[in-house]
Amino acid sequence: MHTCTLLKNYLFFRIEQINIYFKSLNKLFCKWSVSRREEWSLILFYMAIFPPTVIIRHRRENLKKCSLRGLEGKDGFVFYRYPDGIPLVDFSEYVLLDIDGEPLSSHDAHKGLFLIDATWRLAGKMLKTLAPILPKERRSIPLGVRTAYPRRQQDCIDPSAGLASIEALYVAHIILGRPVEDLLNQYHWKDIFLSMNSLTSMAKNGKII
Repeated sequence: MHTCTLLKNYLFFRIEQINIYFKSLNKLFCKWSVSRREEWSLILFYMAIFPPTVIIRHRRENLKKCSLRGLEGKDGFVFYRYPDGIPLVDFSEYVLLDIDGEPLSSHDAHKGLFLIDATWRLAGKMLKTLAPILPKERRSIPLGVRTAYPRRQQDCIDPSAGLASIEALYVAHIILGRPVEDLLNQYHWKDIFLSMNSLTSMAKNGKII
């Protein structure tokens, strides 16, 4: 691909990051209570250290059923549309959340999170197509977390083994010590998911205890 196109994509990605930081900075100086200001100071601290979570969403993804719906525009998240909006940038400081990867742990706390948002069948095709830009390291959510999402996809061999994207993202944030406030607010099965799993007992090494 032409060098100018690569540079354009890279600059766009960096601008997205800068916009995220400034949006949060503006909120910080609003007339909030002291506790609220301290809370956002912590969030900004995390955002200054960790890259934003990158989510590649297939254009055929049904948004009515998408568990990640509602995170668009939220601080710390950058969405790209597959296949016509893919950035050609360096994701070496990211880990790809994948069911076949090594278990995610606190040792990955400095890494950014990279997710594929699509059905099981489409996600498999996307992984092959996006192979040149995908993070080399893959991480899975440790065993022991159960999904509350009522899957009906026949191409998912073991529905109980695969978490909904928002569930995996929520658990990943806990393992990495990142904020989870409001992360599940738009998730229809939020209460069921939380009641099924003792996520507050996540150990430092990322295992469920």
